[in-house]
Amino acid sequence: MTDNIRFHRVEPNREEPDDSDVPPELQPLLPYALRLRSEWDPDRAMNALSPAEREELKRLMAVHRPALEEWLEESEDKGSPYPAAHVPFSTLRMIADMLSM
Repeated sequence: MTDNIRFHRVEPNREEPDDSDVPPELQPLLPYALRLRSEWDPDRAMNALSPAEREELKRLMAVHRPALEEWLEESEDKGSPYPAAHVPFSTLRMIADMLSM
């Protein structure tokens, strides 16, 4: 039996994220997203943050997590190409998950 499953490579949008890419309710997270946008490895991105920045990010994510989840899901539903801010905000979500462990 052969499956008719096909995988297509999805290319991330490598444009610079800007304020217009990000909903107003996620603007407080934008400085972290911009700072970490070039880091695709959540472990290295997390290690680039100071302990104070980690605590601030945890606080911000506690407030903005539902809006972030909704925005990322909408972006994923639309499919590629993703908004320029999609990958850095996905990285923030992974970092927040790691910080909450």
